[in-house]
Amino acid sequence: LEPIGARWKVSFTNFGPSCVHGCATCKPVTMARLNPAGGPMIFVGDGLSDKHAAGRADLVFAKDKLAAFCSEHAIVYTPFDTLATVAGRLHHLLQTHAAMTRESTDAAGA
Repeated sequence: LEPIGARWKVSFTNFGPSCVHGCATCKPVTMARLNPAGGPMIFVGDGLSDKHAAGRADLVFAKDKLAAFCSEHAIVYTPFDTLATVAGRLHHLLQTHAAMTRESTDAAGA
């Protein structure tokens, strides 16, 4: 948003004709642009505007309307109430991954 006198001008910096969904900001395109190395994509959302991104993510945290959409369309998701819940789950996943990596390295060196 940009104030212009007594009015606001709305602009969408990531809008482009490449969005087949007609979104102001195409979340799947933005996700791909922010992930040039092709690592796992994690998405957190709560609304129907997130449905296209949820379909492309490797790990989805969803609540409210997005959770209902994921359930209806067989998209695996982890429910959450707050971002603290998401942070805790990600921390656990990273700790588990680190432990598995250490075990693999130890086993290879043995």
